[in-house]
Amino acid sequence: MAVAYQRKTLRQMSPTTRKVARLTGEALSVGRRFKNLVPEIQRLETDSRALANAKQADRFGFSPEEWRDISNAIENLLNEGSITVYQGSLLQRLVDKLRK
Repeated sequence: MAVAYQRKTLRQMSPTTRKVARLTGEALSVGRRFKNLVPEIQRLETDSRALANAKQADRFGFSPEEWRDISNAIENLLNEGSITVYQGSLLQRLVDKLRK
């Protein structure tokens, strides 16, 4: 790891060399900051994957195909008049969700 140049050393350098030395120091600083970001990025990636999996898995554990089958069964029962859906009931909310 390189140590930053002292002010006295920089003053003794030519302007071009001084600019290169400052850019080198800045590049090292950026490298350290990126290195320090790696654990944070890893944690965020893990959280992101967990959130994606949670959104994908339904709280009842049904696959999209199973939800489609449930939706079709409810629609058939509603069309046949075999069941009655009351406004505000859990079944009404489920039907509304499935129709979206």
